[in-house]
Amino acid sequence: MTLRIGRRFLTLALSVIALIGGLSSIEAADSAVVLVYQRVGETERHPLESATRAQFDAHLAQLKRGGFRVMALREIVTALATGRTLPERSVAITFDNAFKSAHRVAWPKLDAAGFPFSVFVATDAVDARQPDVMSWDELRALASTGAAIESRGASNRPLWRLDQAAQRADIARGRSRIEAEIGRAPELFAYPSGEASEALRTTVRELGFDAAFGLRSGPLHAGENRYALPRFELNETYGELERFTLIAAALPLPIRDLAPKEAILDRADPRISFMVDVSVGPLDALACYVTRQGRAKLSVTPGRDVMIELARAFEPGHDNRINCTLPGRDGRTHWLGLQYVVP
Repeated sequence: MTLRIGRRFLTLALSVIALIGGLSSIEAADSAVVLVYQRVGETERHPLESATRAQFDAHLAQLKRGGFRVMALREIVTALATGRTLPERSVAITFDNAFKSAHRVAWPKLDAAGFPFSVFVATDAVDARQPDVMSWDELRALASTGAAIESRGASNRPLWRLDQAAQRADIARGRSRIEAEIGRAPELFAYPSGEASEALRTTVRELGFDAAFGLRSGPLHAGENRYALPRFELNETYGELERFTLIAAALPLPIRDLAPKEAILDRADPRISFMVDVSVGPLDALACYVTRQGRAKLSVTPGRDVMIELARAFEPGHDNRINCTLPGRDGRTHWLGLQYVVP
């Protein structure tokens, strides 16, 4: 689940947007925002996984009236990989797990809006005909209108827990099933639960995928690892329109020398540090928020090295997240998300 940033900061950012008359003046378009939904209109049964129908309608309306350019995810990945400039305010829409509401509720709305989208599929669930997962016929129907059917592997298990041979077998099985049923091999990969070790990222790259996505928040940009790309999650709790407006217009917070680089931790109280690129300006207003801990204490050196001081150790599991935000020009927000797993 995405970490909620402070409401005072959110209100301030939105006020600045209103004062300048919208999102008209924007920095260089070398980044894009990728949105990820699981379910739409299933909040009574699945509140942590689903956005409401009203929220989804509001999101699509904002993308239309806010001057955003909704693009196919594959096109965005190719542009960033080749150095091609993206249109300003580029956004991609994705769905995880191929739940039926993406077909029954979201697809007609996206089709009416003319918005492309991608669905990341774990194929064992489709083959098992799980009742809330799309069938191959339904997935083929989406693909026939231009939706991209991409991979989450076969089993939807946390693949980093498997040895390399088992990882490769699971990913290859998922890819071959999609190619057999859809007629085109997937080019992009999404890690189940967003969990990925450095070794798993290497495996996905070696298997020929063009890029892979986790579940840490933030825009993607040309300078980062294509096999560790971020997406903004949306559900009922984190789907209010003011937050959607903020994240859809977000800019990257480029960093280097991240430590620890490995997202699967061997200790629950790591020393988390990175250096922020000079392109984003002064760091006086940089703020970082930690899951279940709130705003973290930061140490920032004149050389732009940032050290995040945790209030307490991370908890076991995959929902250990850090979101760092920095106000930028024209009311937009630079955003960096990190996700760590404590086995």
